[in-house]
Amino acid sequence: YATQFIERALTFQKPHRGFVAMLLRTDFDHAKSRSYLFANCSAFAMKIVLTKRIKWFEDSKGKPSFNHAWFFWDHNWSTRPQLVYAA
Repeated sequence: YATQFIERALTFQKPHRGFVAMLLRTDFDHAKSRSYLFANCSAFAMKIVLTKRIKWFEDSKGKPSFNHAWFFWDHNWSTRPQLVYAA
């Protein structure tokens, strides 16, 4: 339901010139069907790629299997989106 959540949050934040931040799998922006949220969205501001995989529980066994990134939409954003890498 991430896509629907983002759409609704952007609608709610637009009158307030607010922002939306979502922690999602890194490849969330790869889908052609979601390009309207990224390449074709003036509010899309930034993707912060986490270079370390998230370990959700301290004592969990095995290695984390997914890469994640923070995605930011900001209705005050006026430049090209940024790509950032963070540990």
